[in-house]
Amino acid sequence: MAPTETRLPEMTEKRATEKPQQCGAVCWRFDEAGDVSVLLITSRRTGRWVIPKGNLKKRETRHECARREAYEEAGVMGKVGKKAIGRYVYFKPELQQWVTVAVYTLHVSKEAEQFPEVDIRQRRWLPPQEAATYLEEPDLRALCATLSQSGRLPTSKANHTSY
Repeated sequence: MAPTETRLPEMTEKRATEKPQQCGAVCWRFDEAGDVSVLLITSRRTGRWVIPKGNLKKRETRHECARREAYEEAGVMGKVGKKAIGRYVYFKPELQQWVTVAVYTLHVSKEAEQFPEVDIRQRRWLPPQEAATYLEEPDLRALCATLSQSGRLPTSKANHTSY
């Protein structure tokens, strides 16, 4: 193992299949050309590119959690899908454990200039396949890369119906 590499604890099959502990949002919109773009933000601790995600609050549904996290971390608002489009697992070093995240879509209708984490996050809009190359988590990368092809999002404004 090279000196800069970190050895992660092995992920068990149980962890990969258990109930999600967090919820995240793939935030999307149409760009000026009418093509779909997705939003990535930087993580607070390492600055790597991620989607907005976080822990559920009491009496909050998973899709409501995804909507709240999208606003708090990225300053975006819009219509959230009520059904998860997938999940991914990532390692949270401060807890020394693997965390499962349920992922929802959020069609962005408004982007705020001021929001709770504006001073600690950067935002970047990218085509889904390009955004996928910025992501480290393999399951999230695959989910993002295939969003339009899988029918989870429209491919362009021209074929947009009811997302």
